[in-house]
Amino acid sequence: MKIGFIIHSQSGNTLSVAHKLMDQLNIQGHDVVLTHIKDEDVNNSMQHPERLVTVVEEVKSNVDVLFIGGWVQAFSLCRGLNHYINHQLNIQAKETHLFLTHHFPFEWMGGTNAMKQLSKHVLMKGHVVKTTKIFNWSRKNNQHHIKQWVDSMLTQLKALD
Repeated sequence: MKIGFIIHSQSGNTLSVAHKLMDQLNIQGHDVVLTHIKDEDVNNSMQHPERLVTVVEEVKSNVDVLFIGGWVQAFSLCRGLNHYINHQLNIQAKETHLFLTHHFPFEWMGGTNAMKQLSKHVLMKGHVVKTTKIFNWSRKNNQHHIKQWVDSMLTQLKALD
């Protein structure tokens, strides 16, 4: 199965979550491709979200499953990913899974609002959103939640094979 990841990561937290799942999918023999983008402005001033740097670009055609990951910026979806989805996302997938990372310990501290924004933009592009997940980076059991999510995604994807 061809599985694509479009990840907007500045600090590496969001990318690290994606890599945990990607590593397991590679072990299972899936064709895994990644597009990693980040803001050109390393200070995250939000002045020019359209200025994106593509670190890796492998997702260039339609995939069976797409994961889109980003982060919460000022209680909203990071502006760079918002811009990418609205202006550059041009592939389709049978199903799409969304995840976000943010610093705060509870989803309602910006994560929930950001996920609503991400879901809305992805749905407007014609994607079928299958699951959403928010990782609260400052929670002590965050790594446990990431492992649970990876295991859950692997189980769901096995059903598609």
